[in-house]
Amino acid sequence: MGEREEISRGLCAGESYRAIASLLGRAVSTISREVSNNGGRDVYRAIAAQEGALDRARRPKQCLLARRPALRLTVLILLREEWSPEQIVGHLRRHHGDDPGMEISHETIYRSVYTTRWKVIPRELCKRLRTGRPIRKNKRHTVKGQWRSQITDARPIEERPQAAADRSEFEHLEGDLVIGSNNSQVATLVDRKSRFLTVVKLASRHTTVVVPALAETYERMDPRLRSTLTWDRGMELAPHKRFTADTGVDVFFAAPRSPWQRGTNENTKKLLRQYLPRGTILSTFSQDDLDAIATKLNNRPRKCLGFRTPAESVALKLGDVPDRAVTATAQLDDLGLELRRERTARARLLLPHALHDGHPPGAEAPDLRCPSKRIKPKLSLRQSMGRTGSCFDNAAAESFFALLKEEIRTRRWPDRASARAEIFAFVETFYNRQRLRRHPYWGYLTPLESRQRFEQEQALAA
Repeated sequence: MGEREEISRGLCAGESYRAIASLLGRAVSTISREVSNNGGRDVYRAIAAQEGALDRARRPKQCLLARRPALRLTVLILLREEWSPEQIVGHLRRHHGDDPGMEISHETIYRSVYTTRWKVIPRELCKRLRTGRPIRKNKRHTVKGQWRSQITDARPIEERPQAAADRSEFEHLEGDLVIGSNNSQVATLVDRKSRFLTVVKLASRHTTVVVPALAETYERMDPRLRSTLTWDRGMELAPHKRFTADTGVDVFFAAPRSPWQRGTNENTKKLLRQYLPRGTILSTFSQDDLDAIATKLNNRPRKCLGFRTPAESVALKLGDVPDRAVTATAQLDDLGLELRRERTARARLLLPHALHDGHPPGAEAPDLRCPSKRIKPKLSLRQSMGRTGSCFDNAAAESFFALLKEEIRTRRWPDRASARAEIFAFVETFYNRQRLRRHPYWGYLTPLESRQRFEQEQALAA
């Protein structure tokens, strides 16, 4: 009270805040805040300021929503609509900016939701928030620097061989766990160069289970395909020295909270989630089931491999490509040029038979392998070339050839004519008439339905 009297007398004498602060031994900001909170220089009175301070210091004190019923009702309504506190505050400022009784901060709403003893917002409304947490998460409560996030003598990823970093050699793998429900998990091992995947069944994520299972898996691998392993900071591989002694494989660890340093493994885990979605009880899958899933992914063409499959890449490395794979690939390469010349008449860009010099369906189509100068005037086509190394310029054809390659991978034909007839039958009977493709405006249609819809719109426009 005495200091407030000095402030009041100093203001009446016309002294500055700095002079009053020097007299009282206080900061200038403290004097300025005291005067501003109690009406300013012209109306400041020591008694009124003291009574206000005592009133603000009384406890217990009702929270803001308890003191403003109208504001509380509005917040409850918007929380039930699953709005976030920040959205609620922004809405109130936009539509009730002139009403002091409707002012509130998002932090006050959060505290009212999670402080149940205030009893201003029902507890069940915390489930309407985006996270649905029953207890608010404290940003300061982390495991950074604790013993459980430390691995003894962990070799950082920067010490990994250059061949592993630039993907110039096979045998450098990345690994991690895929977590399911009911405390179930599997381990993944992915080759950085070939993207070849191995999935390992685990009964537990404890080190006494994970390390022996990985060591056994490595023992079954070809020695030419195992040299290093890059893992995350999970404690399941804390005894990495024992793993290295058992397998001869050097283990390197990514930096904490840096999954992008193991991008190959993270991307493959995303592909694996197609077959093992989140919430799946992974313990119900046998090792044979996991091997079958890995085989599916290993026989799926990858754009980064030039649309080779990981299995083909590994087979080429080992020099034991299956004969049937070589046969199918050679046949596809042999037919590639001719199929590209025919793609204007078949597949996604199927042209009407009327443009084929009146040839009806079933009759022999004209030879489209003529120079482009002869085709363009008759079909009103404009010729263009894709950029070098940019396969997405011809994405429709590339997508079709990837599907066709997958279809004929295990097929063998006695001669070229039989292969041509069966492939064209596949295009006409399945690809054009049964395979659904997503159109940005018309939804899921077959290529034939899309062409018919386009022709209808052209006729209506004319």
